[in-house]
Amino acid sequence: MDLRKEFFKGLDVFADTVERVGNNINLPSACAEWDLSGVVAHERNGLLNELLPAVTGAPAGNAPGAADALTLADQWAVVDLQVTTAMEEAKFDDGDMAVTMAALDLFLHAWDISWGLAAAGHGERVEFDDETLKWIDDFLQATPEEKLRVADGFGPPTEAPDGATPTEKVMAFAGRTV
Repeated sequence: MDLRKEFFKGLDVFADTVERVGNNINLPSACAEWDLSGVVAHERNGLLNELLPAVTGAPAGNAPGAADALTLADQWAVVDLQVTTAMEEAKFDDGDMAVTMAALDLFLHAWDISWGLAAAGHGERVEFDDETLKWIDDFLQATPEEKLRVADGFGPPTEAPDGATPTEKVMAFAGRTV
């Protein structure tokens, strides 16, 4: 598995999902504590204040807030450009935990946003390709429960309904209500 490839794929999936939000920023997400704008704020803060300082040595950063941009997608585009530029030159190996967690977060939270949009009748949920799905599932399955199911981590697994897609099954294992 090429972590750099998965990270940038996750960044693209997240950006594409945020683009679909439009004016629906207050819809609930699959993360009970956040609406759609809260998920994007979480990603922005994680990438700019945790990932980039850890991997590139860059100082913690800021991104435009609601008053500075017309849409959530406009806000995210600024973050996306900053992170892409920094990470294209970043040196890390396939075992880098900061990048692994950031990539994982991008995929899972893209699904969380798409869950909220789909629940409100605004399109379908994100489905991961086979390579990404295997990478996420392998990581989750290999992580000891006591490290996975912690505060600010993953909740207890939920039951995937009959007929659930492979992505939905992984998201249920990650503690999401499918």
